[in-house]
Amino acid sequence: IQRSFAADQSTRPFYDIGDVDVDRYEVDGVTRQVMLAARDLDPSGINSPTWEATHLVYTNGYGMVAALGNDKTSNGDPEMLVKDIPVESARGLPEVTEPRIYFGEDSGGYVIVNTDVKAPSDELAAGKGALQPYDGADGIRFGSGVTGFLRKAAFSLRFGEIDPLLSGNIRSDSRVLLDRDVKDRVEALAPFLAFDHDPYLVLTEGRLQYVVDGYTTTRNYPNSQRADTGGLDPSSGLYGRSF
Repeated sequence: IQRSFAADQSTRPFYDIGDVDVDRYEVDGVTRQVMLAARDLDPSGINSPTWEATHLVYTNGYGMVAALGNDKTSNGDPEMLVKDIPVESARGLPEVTEPRIYFGEDSGGYVIVNTDVKAPSDELAAGKGALQPYDGADGIRFGSGVTGFLRKAAFSLRFGEIDPLLSGNIRSDSRVLLDRDVKDRVEALAPFLAFDHDPYLVLTEGRLQYVVDGYTTTRNYPNSQRADTGGLDPSSGLYGRSF
């Protein structure tokens, strides 16, 4: 189903349909199995991957796709429940009110948001190309005056690129988003947990969010037996651990 999603719903060269997850949602008032996936940003599809394009313009994925897990159309295609750009929901699934995806499963590198350049999602969301501000709590704000200059210089040194210091499109309210891979973020937040290797996407209250399963392990339970983790997927957070 991933290939069908990608062929029909990537919609732009710089978007890609990645990992497909399984969840349950109410469809026409009945709980059904649903296959869903995010429309992630694919930097390899950027036509002219300049610094500005990579870090200021193409900053986020957009929306998701979902289909019934055990049904198909008359011509064999997935029975779509969430699709297209702008994102459309059908048959009782929640509307996607915030389709922009800044943090995901394979979101690497930094991006700068709230700049003076238009992202593709600005065109898609507003229809007339109005700038859509990033209103999340994450990110480091540049600031103005001496503070803004010093932060631009600091980021230029950190990234090994002069562009953050010289760019005229960065404003005082622009923000740098770092560590955008959800697995890296949760591992940094709770290094004492073992995490599943496969975060899964959920649609809740109009927003696209990722759930990452985390586990506590120990070798000190009385009368316990060692777990054989050799048969687990090597990419699993529990593979090779002794507990």
